Amino acid sequence: MTCNTPKIIDRCVRVCKHLSMNVNDLDLVKSASRAMHIFEAFAKAGRAMSLAELARDLAIPRSSCLALLRTLSSRGYLYSVGTNGYYPTRMLYEIAEVIARHDPLIESVLPVATALRNRTKETVILGKRQDDRVIYLLVIESEQTIRYSAHPGYFKPLHGSASGKALLAVLPENERSALLKRLELPAITPRTITDPHELEKDLLAGTARGWQFTEGENVSDVIAIAAPVQLNGEVHALVVTGPTPRMKAELERHGQALVESCRLLESGRTASGTTNRSDGVTTSTLGKKREEAALAAEPVGSP
Repeated sequence: MTCNTPKIIDRCVRVCKHLSMNVNDLDLVKSASRAMHIFEAFAKAGRAMSLAELARDLAIPRSSCLALLRTLSSRGYLYSVGTNGYYPTRMLYEIAEVIARHDPLIESVLPVATALRNRTKETVILGKRQDDRVIYLLVIESEQTIRYSAHPGYFKPLHGSASGKALLAVLPENERSALLKRLELPAITPRTITDPHELEKDLLAGTARGWQFTEGENVSDVIAIAAPVQLNGEVHALVVTGPTPRMKAELERHGQALVESCRLLESGRTASGTTNRSDGVTTSTLGKKREEAALAAEPVGSP
């Protein structure tokens, strides 16, 4: 049996990369960030690397890099190659596999999210708010050649993503207003809404429609729709996203499929009708609001 080790390392890095992505250096434990950076360097290179190469990639002294490499090697995460080379063992991969396999949230969401992907033929994502951003917890990519591609651990802005809008829209009005005043709202693309008042109007339109909408606000030529879903007592966002032409042609049907999937998840039932909950079917406040909004849903316009 052959083993594509670079792909294995890349998969491991996706699991842990969010520990060092887009975070102010002052908030990081440097040694932890550097350890993640080492695995990212191996994933990018796809081969064994020397001490000199790794130190240069991390922009740190060789002595500091050597201490990191020795620590990781002593714990079984790296092995030596030749006289001065290093490469990761499968330990990180196997640990990541066990962690992912026993994630209680993902286990319950996966059947419904996969059914939604199959129904829409577009990428489906589950995210939640982490501080002032959205973090992707689950990504089930479309099987089509041209598709929106992402990985768990990616961060997205609250104001410029459909998932972020879904999470903002369910906040109490005073809390949302205070948050939007505090947040910076940078233009990620020329279509990103950067005015708090315009964003508020857009959120209200999305609530009336039953799902939030972005077109090229975070990634050009991509449309995303998202709805809030309450899981384990916390609000998450379920997303369907894909290339603009395909999404536009099926927007209303995808929106309906999205809302129905959120209802399934909140009821604790899978796409096949079996239940994942010991207490049977419950109706959350979010579900009631979504049902009322769906009755008054109007065709989507430009964001």
